[in-house]
Amino acid sequence: MRLAWLSPLPPLQSGIAAYSAEILPLLAESHEIDVFVDVGVPDRSGQLAWAAAQGWTLPPRLGSSREETLASGRSATPADARLPPRLAARSAHELLPLHDRQPYDLIVYQVGNAACHDYVWPYALRFPGLLVLHDGTVHHARARALLSRQRVAEYRAEFRANHPEADPWLAEHAIVGAPGHHYYRWPMRRLLVEGARAVAVHGAWLAEDLRREHPEAEVMRLRMGVGQLGAVTPAEFAPGALVVAAFGLATSEKRLPVALEAFAATFAGSPDTRFVIVGAAPPHFDPEAEARRLGIAAQVTLTGYVSEADLGGWMLRADICLCLRWPTSGETSASWLRCLAAGRATVVSGLRHHLDVPSLDARTGAVMGEAPDRRPAHEPEEAVCVSIDLVDEREALCQAYRRLASDRPFRERLGRNAARHWQAAHTLAHMARDYEQAFARAGARPARRREDLPAHLTDEAAGLARAIVGHVGVEADVLATRQPPPRPVS
Repeated sequence: MRLAWLSPLPPLQSGIAAYSAEILPLLAESHEIDVFVDVGVPDRSGQLAWAAAQGWTLPPRLGSSREETLASGRSATPADARLPPRLAARSAHELLPLHDRQPYDLIVYQVGNAACHDYVWPYALRFPGLLVLHDGTVHHARARALLSRQRVAEYRAEFRANHPEADPWLAEHAIVGAPGHHYYRWPMRRLLVEGARAVAVHGAWLAEDLRREHPEAEVMRLRMGVGQLGAVTPAEFAPGALVVAAFGLATSEKRLPVALEAFAATFAGSPDTRFVIVGAAPPHFDPEAEARRLGIAAQVTLTGYVSEADLGGWMLRADICLCLRWPTSGETSASWLRCLAAGRATVVSGLRHHLDVPSLDARTGAVMGEAPDRRPAHEPEEAVCVSIDLVDEREALCQAYRRLASDRPFRERLGRNAARHWQAAHTLAHMARDYEQAFARAGARPARRREDLPAHLTDEAAGLARAIVGHVGVEADVLATRQPPPRPVS
């Protein structure tokens, strides 16, 4: 198939950028793929230079010579590129003319809540394709994208279109900047899901929810796969020190305030126990200040953003990996899967979308686990991780710390089970196979006719251009002089 793929790429600090970088070379063995990224002229994001360094093809921008393309900051493809010329990186501005000249067999949209995905939305709503939904709610993304530009009326219109059953006044929560769970209660995903040719999500429970909410949509589970990080020299502490580690952006949603509080209650003053946050701190939470308040500053390390190689080193050094989350939109954590691949003992929040993985309740020792197909319960010896009940989170974390710190054989058994679980279900090969099925299913379904989009999503945006040329006495309508592409059929 000839595919268009819309996703950010490294060096952007995005989990989905890293995800695309890992899986695209495998998919390019069977498909011709153009990857469209949000870049300017020149590309100051570094995404095109990164692609060139990997051996991807970088065609000249449309309408530019090769020399002009290189002068704009794009690197040429290395002469000794090892990849076949089936994987190319382009500016997103080139998608429409390329698709108009020779329509792609399928457009694949990688959608998440980070701001680097905002450019994907206009294309996904106008040109239906395979929607890979990484977050169960995308309300954060749309509220930020629209309200940061004072597009209040458009935000209200999208809220009503996505949630016609809801009181329209509920949109005012985000408009006035109120924090809270309304972003999760009202996920703002209907327009994307019902307009796509097919929808793929990584969680079995999220797929079940979408099928129930959107019975006419083609929804499938696409297992997330990750590769094992390279074996590098692990970060060193004192010999024998027990290391508890959390990975990724240090947000309060990753339960770091309560994780630090429980750590202080369990290990404060212990010179042989360390808490490491492998990631950057956001503006709204200062973990180092929190550590000082709790009296554990000497035991807490904040690394800041680290490279993939360094990330592997920290995972190998960690004895206990925290992969907590609340509130949640049903997302699948790539950093948790990397911890499983590294054979680490992990601690996760007791959420419904973790029930398809056998886990041990930190307070009771009971095994948890029930997939949507209602498979029989697991045995305690099969546990892959430790589960924390949100109702009694602090005490459950204290008990998990004590058990994992004192029982090395238990930690090692969890690590072995974790590695087996990754090998059985979450390698890159698993994800590549699921993508092949998703391409086939999405490609076999026609695009839907959209009659429910708010007006600002169907406007061809030529009004300003007409006003400018009209002001100087010129009458021109480019849209009327070209044959539009055929409308999607139901």
